[in-house]
Parts: sequence; structure tokens; C-alpha cells
Amino acid sequence: AKEGAYAHVRLPSGEVRLIHINCRATIGQVGNLDYENQNIGKAGRKRWMGIRPTVRGSVMNPNDHPHGGG
Repeated sequence: AKEGAYAHVRLPSGEVRLIHINCRATIGQVGNLDYENQNIGKAGRKRWMGIRPTVRGSVMNPNDHPHGGG
């Protein structure tokens, strides 16, 4: 049911929420659920994705990290 600029939406849990009429939602389930489980495979592909290398604190210099040096 609509109330001005808001609509009542019943969620699968049974909870009823007021949601703005201009909001959009997708009904159903995501198509490729296995996407987050893909192995990137190599460091270069991670760089293509814009992710910088991860450096451990223990291999840094003492002035760069509390665990560095020694």
C-alpha cells in the first residue's frame, strides 16, 4: 500500500518497511553467485584490477611500521 511518497514493503522475514517510491530494487537472486570465489591467479591480474601489492609489516623498515626491522 502507498502512503504519500512511501510504500509498504513486506520482506521475506515478515517485516514490513516503509520505502520511498523512487527507490528501485531487484527481485530474485543474483545470476553468478560464484563470482566472488574466482581465483585471480597471478599478481599481474590483480594489478590490472587496480589493486596495489600487499607488503607485510615485518619486511618494512622500522620507520615505516611498528613491526619493521630486526
